[in-house]
Amino acid sequence: MKFIKWFSRVCFHPNEIARLCITTGYCGLGILANFYALQALCIPVWPATLVSGLFLAAILAVAFIPQPAIRKFVYLLLGTGIPVCIYLILFLSDPWSLISNYIYYALGILWLGLGLLAFIPLYLLWHVYRYYQSGTSSEKRYLLVGAAIITLLLGTEVFRYYQTAGRITHALSGNRLSKMPNNRYKERLLGIGFKYHTKIEYIYDGWRPPLHDPALNIYLWCFSNTYHPSVASGFDAQIRLYHQYFPEEPVRVRCACSEIENAQRYHLPWDTVVAQH
Repeated sequence: MKFIKWFSRVCFHPNEIARLCITTGYCGLGILANFYALQALCIPVWPATLVSGLFLAAILAVAFIPQPAIRKFVYLLLGTGIPVCIYLILFLSDPWSLISNYIYYALGILWLGLGLLAFIPLYLLWHVYRYYQSGTSSEKRYLLVGAAIITLLLGTEVFRYYQTAGRITHALSGNRLSKMPNNRYKERLLGIGFKYHTKIEYIYDGWRPPLHDPALNIYLWCFSNTYHPSVASGFDAQIRLYHQYFPEEPVRVRCACSEIENAQRYHLPWDTVVAQH
C-alpha cells in the first residue's frame, strides 16, 4: 500500500510545483533520449510538432491558470493531446505486433529502466483524465471538443492519403503519374520507407527514415497490408521516381538517427541524385 501511494503521488503529485517538476523532468528526458539516443519517433512533421508542443505546454500550465476564460482554452489544448497520446501508444507498441512491444518495455524497466520512457503517453493521458475529473462542466466540454477536432483532422488526412494512394496505383499502371498534382500526399506516399518513418523498428536503408507523419502511418495501419510502398519495385527505383517528381525535395534529411550511414544499400551515388539539405 505504501508503494501504491508513492506511485500515485509520482504519477499525479498533489503539489502543483512538484507535479510540474516531475512532468518536466520525465518528458524532458524522453525528448532528449528520443532525439539523441533511442530515436523512436525521429523528426515529426510540423503539424504534429505544433499540436504536441501546445499540448505539453497546456499540461505544464493548466494547474497555474485561475482565469476561467484562459482555462477553457487550455482545456481545449489538453483535449488535443488525447489522440496524440493514443497514437504514440499504438506506434510504440506496433499494432501489427499486437502490443507486444510494451512487454519488452516492461522488461526494459526491470533491466535498465529505459522502458520507462515508453510510458510517457500513458502518464500524460492520466494527467488529462485527472484534470478532466477536476474541471468544470464547460471545461470538460472544451476538452472533448479539442479531442474531436484533432480526431477529425487526422481522419481527413488519412482519407486523403487513401484517395491519393489509389490514384497513384492506378496512374502507375498506365504511366500517368505525371498527370497527378504534386501535393504533399503524393510526396509522402512516394517517400515511404527511405524518408518517412513508418515503424519503430523497421529500418529499410541502414538508418532510420528521419521524418514522421502520424496520419501517413495511420493510413498504413488501416489500409495497407505492408509497410513497403507499392509504387515501385525496389528502393533504387522508388528513390529515382521520388526525385523525378520532387526534384526540389531532399532525398535524405539529416538527423541524429542518420549519423550511421549506409547508402550502399541503395547502390546510388547520393551526391549526384539530389543536393543534400
